Amino acid sequence: MGDFQVLRGDGSWAPPPDVRQLRRFVALDELHLPVMPLEYVRDAYRVLGKTDKAAIIDRWLAEHGGAVSAGCCGPTASQSTPTTG
Repeated sequence: MGDFQVLRGDGSWAPPPDVRQLRRFVALDELHLPVMPLEYVRDAYRVLGKTDKAAIIDRWLAEHGGAVSAGCCGPTASQSTPTTG
């Protein structure tokens, strides 16, 4: 995990995330596996134009009570991220 960057629509690169700050660990038997938060992955898919994959994550989060957190890639992602009131 790491050094993930997204080319924004304006041609600039989003800075790579600090994976150490973002990653979470899930337990599988005796393993602790590092994973990225689904909200981050969803926002990255949106920036990449993969709205179908982002929608799948949105549906899963809605069905499982997931909370929306900060976006992955700066203003481009947060502008497309729906907010709840």
